[in-house]
Amino acid sequence: MLKEKILLLQKVCKKLKSFFNKAHQAHAELITQEANGDSVSVTLLLVHAEDQVMSVETLKMIAEEEISFVEGLQA
Repeated sequence: MLKEKILLLQKVCKKLKSFFNKAHQAHAELITQEANGDSVSVTLLLVHAEDQVMSVETLKMIAEEEISFVEGLQA
């Protein structure tokens, strides 16, 4: 039963990585735009989005470490 839950968590993490990559790409495009001299309007919504992406990245890393830890206990 625990092994099934670990597999499910790994599947969810893989899907999360796909969404995170899209957010990272959008972030990179904004940086490139500003680096090219085009103005980027920094709004509260953009700042909030950046904060959310960073929080998700942190939680994703913690989840992956926890999954690895539990897998190690199963060995």
